[in-house]
Amino acid sequence: MVKKSVSHKSTSAGANTRMALPAVLRTVASEYLSYLRVERGSSPLTVSAYTTDLRDYGQFLMEQNIDDIAKVDRATLVRYEADLMKRGYATSSVDRRISVLKGFYRFLVRENYVQKNPTDTLQLPKAPER
Repeated sequence: MVKKSVSHKSTSAGANTRMALPAVLRTVASEYLSYLRVERGSSPLTVSAYTTDLRDYGQFLMEQNIDDIAKVDRATLVRYEADLMKRGYATSSVDRRISVLKGFYRFLVRENYVQKNPTDTLQLPKAPER
């Protein structure tokens, strides 16, 4: 017997994603999150964390008056990284969020949503040595 709760969680997460993401990312992020769930087999917790990260990134893009994902360049991503640091995120958290964006943009290039990957030359922040 197959438990319904597993498919319910996936459906529910997808529905929340469509409502929660800013318009600039809504369609492409929903496709990326579905790709993570279905093709990569990512856990619901991973998909939830990616959803949160992409939602925050989308809010940043809206604040920057960027309404087209293809208009994002390396400078935009550097500003986003600086914004995260300014808001007090730990270097490890900034690193994770930038890693999420690197995977997101690889997906966008592969699926022909964008021509260039603006994260290609973006360096991940280095955590201070303990």
